[in-house]
Amino acid sequence: MAASHVIIALAGCQVVPETGGRQPSPAPTPAPTAPAPAPVPAPSQSSDAWEVAPVTSGSWGYESRTGESVASFGASPVAPLVILRCQKSSRQVSMTLAGSASPRVTLRTSKGVLDWSGATQPMAGTSALVITRPASDPGLDWMAFSRGRVSIEPAGGQRIILPVVSEIGRVVEDCRS
Repeated sequence: MAASHVIIALAGCQVVPETGGRQPSPAPTPAPTAPAPAPVPAPSQSSDAWEVAPVTSGSWGYESRTGESVASFGASPVAPLVILRCQKSSRQVSMTLAGSASPRVTLRTSKGVLDWSGATQPMAGTSALVITRPASDPGLDWMAFSRGRVSIEPAGGQRIILPVVSEIGRVVEDCRS
């Protein structure tokens, strides 16, 4: 029995290192390993990207002439990127996209997506796509009343993000009245 008391007494003993009154520093924790970075997706022009992409640099201009009205957008009024023209006699609205060689274009508005086609024509040493629509086409309203912007995406060409301003609606309404 005396031996069992000695074992119990020794079991309660513990060696405490001398720290000089300081708290011992905790054992260093291993640095967390960062998860592997996600692969960067290739840039794409998804159906939603146009809503957050920067607006194409330029400004709108409007001019009312005899028999027609014209709204143009671009960095220079001399060489606009986009021209909307109302031919009052035929009640037709044409949209000209400078530098486009494709006869097809996709327009994205807050109302939906439009796929329009037209004819390519020479314009100032390059080609342009001219799309003609009746003034009653609801797609023109989709453009005029889109929330803040419209994306014009020629097949195989450079996307143009237009700010929506009153000039678009003015041209359309000129052809309807």
